[in-house]
Amino acid sequence: MRALVTSTQPRLPWRRIALAALGTGGAVALLGALGTSMDLTLLFLGFAPSCLLVFALPEAPVSQPTAVVGGHLVSAAVGLGIGAIPHTGWWDGELASALAGALAAALSVVAMLALRVLHPPAVANAVVVCVTGAGWSYLLAPVLVSSIIIVGAAMLWHRFTGGTYPHRSAIR
Repeated sequence: MRALVTSTQPRLPWRRIALAALGTGGAVALLGALGTSMDLTLLFLGFAPSCLLVFALPEAPVSQPTAVVGGHLVSAAVGLGIGAIPHTGWWDGELASALAGALAAALSVVAMLALRVLHPPAVANAVVVCVTGAGWSYLLAPVLVSSIIIVGAAMLWHRFTGGTYPHRSAIR
Protein backbone atom coordinates (compact mmCIF):
# COMPACT_ATOMS: atom_id res chain seq x y z
CA MET A 1 0.00 0.00 0.00
CA ARG A 2 2.88 2.34 0.77
CA ALA A 3 4.09 2.03 -2.83
CA LEU A 4 0.92 3.80 -3.94
CA VAL A 5 1.82 6.99 -2.09
CA THR A 6 5.63 6.95 -2.19
CA SER A 7 7.27 8.76 -5.10
CA THR A 8 10.09 7.01 -6.92
CA GLN A 9 10.95 10.11 -8.94
CA PRO A 10 14.22 11.88 -8.19
CA ARG A 11 14.22 15.11 -6.19
CA LEU A 12 15.37 17.82 -8.57
CA PRO A 13 17.26 20.94 -7.50
CA TRP A 14 15.19 24.15 -7.43
CA ARG A 15 17.30 25.74 -10.16
CA ARG A 16 16.51 22.85 -12.51
CA ILE A 17 12.82 23.06 -11.62
CA ALA A 18 12.75 26.81 -12.33
CA LEU A 19 14.60 26.40 -15.62
CA ALA A 20 12.30 23.55 -16.67
CA ALA A 21 9.24 25.65 -15.90
CA LEU A 22 10.59 28.67 -17.81
CA GLY A 23 11.67 26.55 -20.78
CA THR A 24 8.36 24.69 -20.93
CA GLY A 25 6.34 27.89 -20.67
CA GLY A 26 8.44 29.60 -23.31
CA ALA A 27 8.20 26.71 -25.76
CA VAL A 28 4.43 26.41 -25.29
CA ALA A 29 4.10 30.17 -25.83
CA LEU A 30 6.19 29.88 -29.02
CA LEU A 31 4.01 27.05 -30.29
CA GLY A 32 0.91 29.09 -29.45
CA ALA A 33 2.22 32.12 -31.31
CA LEU A 34 2.99 30.00 -34.36
CA GLY A 35 -0.26 28.04 -34.17
CA THR A 36 -2.78 30.86 -34.02
CA SER A 37 -4.42 29.62 -37.22
CA MET A 38 -5.46 26.30 -35.66
CA ASP A 39 -7.28 25.11 -32.59
CA LEU A 40 -4.70 25.72 -29.87
CA THR A 41 -6.35 23.31 -27.45
CA LEU A 42 -5.74 20.43 -29.83
CA LEU A 43 -2.25 21.67 -30.59
CA PHE A 44 -1.32 21.92 -26.92
CA LEU A 45 -2.74 18.51 -25.98
CA GLY A 46 0.00 16.69 -27.82
CA PHE A 47 2.89 19.09 -27.58
CA ALA A 48 2.82 20.77 -24.15
CA PRO A 49 3.71 17.49 -22.40
CA SER A 50 6.58 17.06 -24.87
CA CYS A 51 7.90 20.45 -23.79
CA LEU A 52 7.80 19.31 -20.17
CA LEU A 53 9.86 16.22 -20.96
CA VAL A 54 12.59 17.90 -23.01
CA PHE A 55 13.03 20.74 -20.53
CA ALA A 56 12.60 18.89 -17.22
CA LEU A 57 14.03 15.46 -18.10
CA PRO A 58 16.39 16.02 -21.05
CA GLU A 59 18.35 12.88 -20.21
CA ALA A 60 15.34 10.55 -20.49
CA PRO A 61 15.26 8.28 -23.55
CA VAL A 62 11.68 9.44 -24.29
CA SER A 63 12.94 13.05 -24.40
CA GLN A 64 15.56 12.56 -27.09
CA PRO A 65 15.06 14.25 -30.48
CA THR A 66 14.43 11.00 -32.35
CA ALA A 67 11.76 10.02 -29.84
CA VAL A 68 10.08 13.44 -29.89
CA VAL A 69 9.97 13.89 -33.66
CA GLY A 70 9.60 10.21 -34.55
CA GLY A 71 7.02 9.51 -31.85
CA HIS A 72 4.82 12.40 -32.88
CA LEU A 73 5.06 11.58 -36.60
CA VAL A 74 4.40 7.86 -36.13
CA SER A 75 1.49 8.43 -33.74
CA ALA A 76 -0.12 11.06 -35.93
CA ALA A 77 0.22 8.80 -38.98
CA VAL A 78 -1.43 5.94 -37.10
CA GLY A 79 -4.25 8.24 -35.98
CA LEU A 80 -4.75 9.50 -39.52
CA GLY A 81 -4.84 5.94 -40.82
CA ILE A 82 -7.46 4.84 -38.29
CA GLY A 83 -9.41 8.06 -38.88
CA ALA A 84 -9.47 7.33 -42.62
CA ILE A 85 -11.58 4.20 -42.08
CA PRO A 86 -15.06 5.04 -43.42
CA HIS A 87 -17.52 5.81 -40.62
CA THR A 88 -20.67 3.99 -41.64
CA GLY A 89 -23.02 1.51 -40.06
CA TRP A 90 -21.81 0.26 -36.69
CA TRP A 91 -18.69 2.43 -37.08
CA ASP A 92 -20.74 5.63 -36.82
CA GLY A 93 -21.46 7.95 -33.91
CA GLU A 94 -19.80 9.01 -30.69
CA LEU A 95 -19.11 5.49 -29.45
CA ALA A 96 -17.39 4.60 -32.71
CA SER A 97 -15.33 7.78 -32.48
CA ALA A 98 -14.26 6.86 -28.95
CA LEU A 99 -13.38 3.33 -30.05
CA ALA A 100 -11.44 4.66 -33.03
CA GLY A 101 -9.51 6.99 -30.71
CA ALA A 102 -8.74 4.10 -28.37
CA LEU A 103 -7.58 1.95 -31.30
CA ALA A 104 -5.40 4.80 -32.58
CA ALA A 105 -3.85 5.21 -29.12
CA ALA A 106 -3.16 1.49 -28.77
CA LEU A 107 -1.70 1.08 -32.25
CA SER A 108 0.43 4.20 -31.88
CA VAL A 109 2.02 2.64 -28.79
CA VAL A 110 2.74 -0.55 -30.76
CA ALA A 111 4.23 1.44 -33.63
CA MET A 112 6.39 3.65 -31.42
CA LEU A 113 7.70 0.69 -29.44
CA ALA A 114 8.37 -1.35 -32.58
CA LEU A 115 10.23 1.57 -34.17
CA ARG A 116 11.98 2.49 -30.89
CA VAL A 117 10.70 6.08 -30.89
CA LEU A 118 8.55 5.93 -27.75
CA HIS A 119 7.37 9.37 -26.71
CA PRO A 120 4.32 9.11 -24.40
CA PRO A 121 2.82 12.56 -25.17
CA ALA A 122 2.59 11.57 -28.85
CA VAL A 123 -0.29 9.21 -28.06
CA ALA A 124 -2.47 12.31 -27.68
CA ASN A 125 -1.75 13.23 -31.32
CA ALA A 126 -2.93 9.81 -32.47
CA VAL A 127 -6.25 10.34 -30.70
CA VAL A 128 -6.62 14.00 -31.72
CA VAL A 129 -6.05 13.43 -35.43
CA CYS A 130 -8.25 10.34 -35.43
CA VAL A 131 -11.31 11.85 -33.76
CA THR A 132 -11.11 15.33 -35.32
CA GLY A 133 -10.85 14.16 -38.91
CA ALA A 134 -7.56 15.97 -39.50
CA GLY A 135 -6.08 15.66 -42.96
CA TRP A 136 -2.73 14.22 -43.95
CA SER A 137 -1.27 17.73 -44.10
CA TYR A 138 -1.47 17.66 -40.28
CA LEU A 139 1.69 15.52 -40.39
CA LEU A 140 3.66 18.46 -41.75
CA ALA A 141 2.00 21.23 -39.76
CA PRO A 142 1.65 21.10 -36.86
CA VAL A 143 3.22 17.69 -36.14
CA LEU A 144 6.61 17.88 -37.85
CA VAL A 145 6.99 21.64 -37.47
CA SER A 146 6.03 21.64 -33.78
CA SER A 147 8.25 18.67 -32.98
CA ILE A 148 11.24 20.31 -34.62
CA ILE A 149 10.53 23.59 -32.84
CA ILE A 150 10.39 21.81 -29.48
CA VAL A 151 13.67 19.97 -30.11
CA GLY A 152 15.39 23.10 -31.45
CA ALA A 153 14.19 25.22 -28.54
CA ALA A 154 15.37 22.57 -26.08
CA MET A 155 18.79 22.36 -27.71
CA LEU A 156 19.24 26.14 -27.52
CA TRP A 157 17.80 26.37 -24.00
CA HIS A 158 20.01 23.67 -22.54
CA ARG A 159 23.08 25.05 -24.29
CA PHE A 160 22.54 28.49 -22.76
CA THR A 161 21.55 27.22 -19.31
CA GLY A 162 24.47 24.83 -18.95
CA GLY A 163 22.58 21.61 -19.63
CA THR A 164 23.09 18.92 -22.23
CA TYR A 165 20.53 18.06 -24.90
CA PRO A 166 20.40 15.72 -26.62
CA HIS A 167 21.73 13.72 -23.72
CA ARG A 168 24.83 11.81 -24.77
CA SER A 169 24.21 8.69 -22.65
CA ALA A 170 20.76 8.25 -24.21
CA ILE A 171 22.26 8.06 -27.70
CA ARG A 172 23.41 4.59 -28.72
